Amino acid sequence: MKKIICAVLLFTLLLTLCACKEDTGIYDPNWIIGKTSLEVEERYGEFYQPSILRSSDGLFRNTACHYLLRERPMFFGDVEITLFSIYFNENGIAYEWCTQLGPIGG
Repeated sequence: MKKIICAVLLFTLLLTLCACKEDTGIYDPNWIIGKTSLEVEERYGEFYQPSILRSSDGLFRNTACHYLLRERPMFFGDVEITLFSIYFNENGIAYEWCTQLGPIGG
């Protein structure tokens, strides 16, 4: 009986861990953290719709930059997008990342 309970608990734990893994596409968050925006762009290409200007040394500072993970058509010409967002500090170094959903009007 104890073996069955342990097996069920282990299976549940593994299933939960697999389900909680966030899809980051081709982007490797472990590599990105600690890198500059220039290093990230060198590896993955230009950011998707950069919203602010670069500093004089070419870095993005105190801002988030994004890569497009997915686009999904919705109703009335709208498109739901999933972004992989990278946050850069005052030194232009990546310190955090997340994925986020957002619609773009058509």
